[in-house]
Amino acid sequence: MVYKNQTANNIQYRQNLKRKDKNLKITGQIPKKLYALLDLLDEPDEKTFTVIRESILDFGDNAIPFLDEALLKAKSEFEYRRIELLKEDIVFNTVFKALSDWTAKDNKPVLDAWIILSRLLNNDSSEVKTRKVFGSLFKDIWLEFNDRLTALEKVKVINHILYKVYGFSECEPEETGLVAVAENFFRYKKGSPVTMAMMYLAVARQLFLPVYGVNLPQHLILAFVDLYGNQEKKPFTSEDVLFYINPYNRGAIFTRNEIELYLKQNRIAPNAAHFSPGTNEMVIGRYLNELDIIYKKEGNKRKQVQIERLKELV
Repeated sequence: MVYKNQTANNIQYRQNLKRKDKNLKITGQIPKKLYALLDLLDEPDEKTFTVIRESILDFGDNAIPFLDEALLKAKSEFEYRRIELLKEDIVFNTVFKALSDWTAKDNKPVLDAWIILSRLLNNDSSEVKTRKVFGSLFKDIWLEFNDRLTALEKVKVINHILYKVYGFSECEPEETGLVAVAENFFRYKKGSPVTMAMMYLAVARQLFLPVYGVNLPQHLILAFVDLYGNQEKKPFTSEDVLFYINPYNRGAIFTRNEIELYLKQNRIAPNAAHFSPGTNEMVIGRYLNELDIIYKKEGNKRKQVQIERLKELV
C-alpha cells in the first residue's frame, strides 16, 4: 500500500537512491546489520524498538537511502510514521553537528550555514546546485568590478546584477517556507527580508567587501563599514558605518536617519544593535527565527524544539 506522504514518483526516487548509494561506498550491497534492523521497524514493544531505533541512528546519513526504500515498503501507517521520524532525527543530528562545526570556525560563511540548515526544510535540497547558481551569480558581479570603483559604485553594480539582470524580488508571505531553502531561493529568485539579506551578504563577503548584517526588528539590513577609519581593528560600531543597504528593497542605500525614523514609526525603542554591524552568527540566528515562525504556523512542535536547540549554537 502507498500512503499519502510517500514518494509519488518511484522512477525519480530510484534515481535519487542510486545517486545517494554511491556515497556509501557499498554500491549494490545493503549492510547486513542495517538490513536486519529495518526488518524490525514494526516491533510492537516500545522499549525494544528504542534499542532498534538507536542502532539505526548510529548509521547516520548512510541510513537515509535505505529508510527511503523502507518507506515504499511500509506495511502500515504506524510503521511509515516511525520511518519518517527516524529520518528526521538522522537529518537533525547531522545538521546539528554541521552547524556546531560551522560556529567553531574563525571564518563563518553565511552561505555554508544556510545550505546546512536547508536540510531541515528539505533533506533532498542540493548543495551542488545551490553553489553552482551562486557561483555563476558571483562571477557575473565580479566581472563588473575593478579597483577604481567607490563603495557606492560597487553596491550599484551588485544591485544591477541581482535585481535587474537576475530579477531577484520579494516573495509572497505564503512562499516564505518554500524559498527559505537555499536551492529554492536561487531557483525562484524570491526571498524574505532575511534570505535576501543572507544572499546579498554572501555575495558581498566573497567579494571581500566590508559588509555586515544589522539586527533591525522585522528586517535584516546590511551595513557597509569604513575599514580605514577603524585602524585598531576593534569591533565595529555604528560610528564605522558608511551607509546601510536594504536587500529586500532592491539594495536601496540609506543612512542612520532612516533607521531612527523607522523605529519611531513602529514605536520600537532604539538600541545599539539596531545600528551596529553584527556577526554572521546573528544573521543565522535571524534565519532560525524565521524557520521557527514557519514551523509554528504549520503547528510542527517537533521541528520547533529542534530549532530551539540549534539556536543555542549561535
